[in-house]
Amino acid sequence: MCGIVGITRPGECPPDAFAAMVDALRHRGPDARGEYRDEHVALGHRRLSILDLSTNGAQPMADGEGRAVIVFNGEIYNHRELRGRLPDIRWKSTSDTETILHLFLKFGPSFVTMLNGMFAIAIHDIAGRRLLLYRDRLGEKPLHYHHAGDLLVFASELKALLPHPAFPRAIDERAVREYLLFNYIPAPATIYRAARKLPPGAMLEWKYDAPAATITTYWNADDTLKQSAPPPKDMDGEMESLLIDAVRIRTLSDVPLGCFLSGGIDSTAVALALKQSGAAPIETFTIGFEDADYDESRWAARVAKHLGTTHHAHTVKEEDLLSIVPRLADIYDEPFADASMIPTILLAEWTRRRVTVALSGDGGDEAFLGYDRYTWAETVARRMRHVPASLRRGLAAIGARAPHYRLRTASNGLRYRDEAAIYPAVFAGWNAPVSRRLLARDLRPRRGFASHPIHQLTARWPNLTPAERGGLTDLQHYLPGDILTKVDRATMAASLEARAPFLDHRLVEFAQRLPVEEKIMGDQRKIVLRRYLLRHMPEDLVERPKRGFAVPLKHWFRGKLKALLHDSLSPAEIGRHGFFSTRAVRQLLDDHERGRGNYERQLWALLCFQLWHRRHVDGK
Repeated sequence: MCGIVGITRPGECPPDAFAAMVDALRHRGPDARGEYRDEHVALGHRRLSILDLSTNGAQPMADGEGRAVIVFNGEIYNHRELRGRLPDIRWKSTSDTETILHLFLKFGPSFVTMLNGMFAIAIHDIAGRRLLLYRDRLGEKPLHYHHAGDLLVFASELKALLPHPAFPRAIDERAVREYLLFNYIPAPATIYRAARKLPPGAMLEWKYDAPAATITTYWNADDTLKQSAPPPKDMDGEMESLLIDAVRIRTLSDVPLGCFLSGGIDSTAVALALKQSGAAPIETFTIGFEDADYDESRWAARVAKHLGTTHHAHTVKEEDLLSIVPRLADIYDEPFADASMIPTILLAEWTRRRVTVALSGDGGDEAFLGYDRYTWAETVARRMRHVPASLRRGLAAIGARAPHYRLRTASNGLRYRDEAAIYPAVFAGWNAPVSRRLLARDLRPRRGFASHPIHQLTARWPNLTPAERGGLTDLQHYLPGDILTKVDRATMAASLEARAPFLDHRLVEFAQRLPVEEKIMGDQRKIVLRRYLLRHMPEDLVERPKRGFAVPLKHWFRGKLKALLHDSLSPAEIGRHGFFSTRAVRQLLDDHERGRGNYERQLWALLCFQLWHRRHVDGK
């Protein structure tokens, strides 16, 4: 795993500024650094050595004949197989970087469709006088860029763009609205007006003789819809085979490898498939909490015992969790407020003590419909289809005042008869009404959050159920924007590589071909995955309520984080930038502390924004 940086017009960027850009990514690649420079580009690389630990795998890597240079972040799991398509190459290394370089030279830009992996790739095509940027299909690896005139700047993380003297740091007000609505900023936006995220499954072409950012899509989850292909004949057998192979190829590593294990459906399935793939010995990792309401470590221990893994469990104290809060603005270099990032960071640090690579269960919920909000969307659509609009709005208004955020979330979907709007409303329901009030008056959207483009996204699939629409929406929106951002930054901060077998594009495409009842029916979710586990494991280790990776924000805000919260949300601090209504923020804080509602999530989002602003704008 690595960090990559690049610029055009290298003569206009002082060498020390470019060096600072490269070294801003040291945490992503502590093992080595490299730079390349010619008249068109400068490329930088920080290396975390996973494959071919020798200097033969160092980057930037040139082909030796002056045709192309590459920098690359990620892993290509089928690269050894792909070398079979290049029989005439005299290989200098065993690295996947060299494989990518020669695939491009032989097959051209479309080579990317051959890759099975996670990646952000930059290729300086010297012969073609252009720069090509690629991002993997599901968005596991990040890639940010800025362009103006004939200048293009790109990097794995936003913090590596900032040292460039021509990068403007003005904040995008629309991104602030997006952040309040979702707790993250969806691609292609970033917190800066001048920077963008390359979308998942996309390629950016930049021609040196006619500078412009031309973006094309080479893969999209829409293309995998089950209407375009018949469902598999042997659903259980094909899913098991695909999962085992997705896990097997992700064990490719020249350094120690382990597996995250929470005891939930997805991580248990990955650990089981790892055992079935023949890997041995298997090391699994989990963290537990002193507070029993948040602790699942006992389930992970039982699964590990059944599978016969070497299990490493670590119980974290409240002060361990709280100690992460001051570091968040450095680890997540734009506002980000998924509170499970805190235990994820601690899990990554704990795991990195013994291994350099860890398999995770990320992607199982989105591909196989595991979230309860999919059930809520189905219920709202089915039961309210014939209820008059006035009654629906009245019920939604009552639900919006419910004390529990889950009720507020579900009730927001009652506002819409159009089934394409139900899932987006449920997805953003816990945030939308409050978020609009929190914005400064001149930043509030004129048509409200119901006009958000996510609604147009779900409208593209008229033949799908609300749950299926939800899964596809999350694959393209929530998964890369929240889950994969959380995991990438948390693991990279610990110099740990995380690999997600459920994001193997073959498995995602298979899941989209499944009949919906194989994924969700009534209150049962991830049905085909559960059947897989039940064929190999006791029922009591499989059939238990789903729990998230949560932290006790409500308790913290009334205890050890109270002073920080009040200081950060004071009128003086809120008024420093003018994005939020000081009156609305004060009212929200007062309502939460007086028990008139549980607004811990919105308060956490505000706190994370304020911490980010202090660090990256105020420089504190």
